[in-house]
Amino acid sequence: RVFWRAPVLPGAPTRPSDVSSARSVMDFPSRADRSMIRSQIGKALRVWSDASKLRFTEISPQSVRSDAKGAADIAVTFARLDHGDGYSFDGPGTILAHAFFPGDGMGGDAHFDADENWITGTPQSNSNGESTRSKR
Repeated sequence: RVFWRAPVLPGAPTRPSDVSSARSVMDFPSRADRSMIRSQIGKALRVWSDASKLRFTEISPQSVRSDAKGAADIAVTFARLDHGDGYSFDGPGTILAHAFFPGDGMGGDAHFDADENWITGTPQSNSNGESTRSKR
């Protein structure tokens, strides 16, 4: 799992106006390079922060309670098949990932199918030079 602390959208009444955030990494797919996953998630969130006032910071797995995502606002999880959120993965192919609109519980979280063969690359058409995708 990758945990991030992030602010709620501007104008939301329940959060302070500060726009910093945090993340943590756990539950990696067994065949994946952990540093590559952390790096790619960081790069993806930098694209978002470069275009907004949002700032993301990684938080350690130890700072996240085992029974909830704790201090994190965004949890990125690599999971298999039925992983408890009502939106099961299907194994390799077809369903690659899903995410939840910001809010309580799983709000803001993104789940990736751990059965996919995730790779990185630099496609010619990508303006920021990075791409993470599933290879079938």
